Amino acid sequence: MLKHFIPPAMPETPIAVYLRRAYPTIPAYALRQALKKHDVRVNGRRCGADATVRGGDELTIYIDEKYASSSLRILYRDAGLLVVEKPQGLPVDADAKGIGQDTLLARARAMFPSARLCHRLDAGTGGAMLLSLNETEHEKLLSAFREERIVKQYAMAVCGKPNPQKGRLTGYIVKDATASRVYVADAPLPNAKTAITDYCVVGVSAMDGIPFSFVRARIHTGRTHQIRAQMAHAGWPVLGDDKYGDRKVNALLHVQMPALWCEELTYAGKTFTSEPKFPLWKRKDGSGT
Repeated sequence: MLKHFIPPAMPETPIAVYLRRAYPTIPAYALRQALKKHDVRVNGRRCGADATVRGGDELTIYIDEKYASSSLRILYRDAGLLVVEKPQGLPVDADAKGIGQDTLLARARAMFPSARLCHRLDAGTGGAMLLSLNETEHEKLLSAFREERIVKQYAMAVCGKPNPQKGRLTGYIVKDATASRVYVADAPLPNAKTAITDYCVVGVSAMDGIPFSFVRARIHTGRTHQIRAQMAHAGWPVLGDDKYGDRKVNALLHVQMPALWCEELTYAGKTFTSEPKFPLWKRKDGSGT
């Protein structure tokens, strides 16, 4: 069973829409089934898919316990530092209206109440994340990220075959807050920030005649959507990326989330690793079909 009060800022919204935002890692079919069976209650009353909810309502969902799990894989922990593995599809925090009952931060605080975010990964990106457990470590982490002293390595699958197979992408990223995206320019622009990414192809494959490559990348700057935007700008968008990628190829290959994983973080002389778990990665060594 899952139970919570809907955040006060939430306007009246169809319950099916709200459930997908509040519990993004529960399969859509499981939520539809719960509504169909009237296993969802709003303020104690059973309801179906035609119901609406609003801020302050009490929501109760009777669902298989496997979907109610809120665990996180812990990669490392000491008195001040917590390193966890973020699953793909899980947001790091609630949105601007406070919506997001299931987030990485909520899961971390269920285990360690003092946990605080120091950086972010996009919801669709999985992998290693650093959190602080006390104020001293929090300030150290913020400073390390601000001064770009944390080395970040990603694994991904991209469209096509990067040429050259190893290189450096240097661009200038401009944010468009209204469109919730960034743009990459080849020359400096007002308000643009330099973005530097080193990449190396580690394998190639194909499905249905569509070629793609496995790439590892290290980013030397921490810009919003940096890898996704720079790889797309270079002509090799990340597979499954709906914002910067090739939607036609994504549909043909049935890739619904970015094939992108933070597999290594190096901080304060320690390196923390997380094995990529997006489905395409198993094909890297020829074990896929």
